[in-house]
Amino acid sequence: MDKISIVMATYNGGRFLKEQLNSLCKQTRIPDEVIVVDDGSTDNTLAILEEFSKVLNLSIHINTNHLGVNGNFEKGLNLCSGDYIMFCDQDDYWLPNKIELMYKKMLEIEDKKTPCIVSSRDTYADINLKESPQLNPYPSYIFYPKKNCDYRETVIKHLSQGCAMMLNRKCLEYILPIPNNEVCYDYYIGFIVAMIGKKYDMKESLMLYRVHGNNVTASINNNYTQIPKRRHRNPGVVPQHFIDTYNIAISQKQNYFIKERYNYVKRIISLANNNNSIWRHITILFSTPNIPIKLKYTSLKNKLLNFIFKV
Repeated sequence: MDKISIVMATYNGGRFLKEQLNSLCKQTRIPDEVIVVDDGSTDNTLAILEEFSKVLNLSIHINTNHLGVNGNFEKGLNLCSGDYIMFCDQDDYWLPNKIELMYKKMLEIEDKKTPCIVSSRDTYADINLKESPQLNPYPSYIFYPKKNCDYRETVIKHLSQGCAMMLNRKCLEYILPIPNNEVCYDYYIGFIVAMIGKKYDMKESLMLYRVHGNNVTASINNNYTQIPKRRHRNPGVVPQHFIDTYNIAISQKQNYFIKERYNYVKRIISLANNNNSIWRHITILFSTPNIPIKLKYTSLKNKLLNFIFKV
């Protein structure tokens, strides 16, 4: 029987950790192992983990040095033994059928010789896990792929939230090691698998993503979005931190990329180059498929503004 591992990163998460672990206990398909990497918690996190180790096959690995989000999840990936692996944050809540439905979808789409990811959606919720769509900072069209296995959907829309992923073990041959503090681990993993293997993006929401102001991965994503500050308007169709991730992944994994997919990414990256002429920008923009109209409009507007104001 296939083995499913959950990799969880914790750090002073005692406030919400019990609810998350309870949601794992209530799954219709119970995980075979839960690998927890703790980054040096000083609250009651470890006590809660010890309590749940009696009802889940849960092992605790405490870091002697602070590793951060990417380092914690990379360590967990190296420790887990499952055929299929899921990431888990310490402060969300998984719906009871999350593992079961994602596992079934993985079996439908998987080729065991190829790295495969199944990625579901989530529902934004407030601190009390009350659904609150207004907390979602992203346009609705970003999270609804037109074609579930089209790599271009991942390139344009990201669709790679770590806590909503299931990976087959073949992925580990390509995604490790994860660059430390250079990229968001989930952007990096989702992009690489989309370039090499198969990534299926489900439309179903299977978890509550709790927004409470101190979300670790949200703050990491925000840092990558804001740093370094760009003085000019981004004429590209994806944020600069997407481009940064793509460039790092290309520098490390390009030899594995499917040529057609790599060529598509090069076109997307080129749109962020403010040195392109307006006509070259327009040509690339309107000859590249799968770019939403709203993004085309924004890209063209920024390009024209940069030209007018000589930015």
